[in-house]
Amino acid sequence: MFDRRGFLKASIGAIVAAILLPARRAFAKKMAVGLDKAEALKTVGGSVTLKIKDRSILFVRDTEATVRAYDPTCPHQNCSVAWNAKAANLQCPCHASSFSPDGKVLSGPSPRPIRTYECSLSGERIIVTLDD
Repeated sequence: MFDRRGFLKASIGAIVAAILLPARRAFAKKMAVGLDKAEALKTVGGSVTLKIKDRSILFVRDTEATVRAYDPTCPHQNCSVAWNAKAANLQCPCHASSFSPDGKVLSGPSPRPIRTYECSLSGERIIVTLDD
């Protein structure tokens, strides 16, 4: 049960969250990249790192119908990860961290998952949502 102070703290926290969380999403930007700019993504298993809005994004064609997008920087010590098509995961060459296609840590010293971006394939275009 909340006392008066606890109730006020919880209420203020809920109000702040209700205001700030949608505001963060309001800054999200959808960007389109043509597959002609990323030849490697025309085939399943292909990957390429592209600069979009001053940031590097690692794109991976994981199925005929889907493309995934990642921040290519390993959370452990900022090395660049690469897609291993044979193992179907992301791997860091510096300290052997590996990440599942959804970004979760599979092995190694990485303290947290790799950052993923919302991404879809629409015809001959990749649509990625950047939220910063």
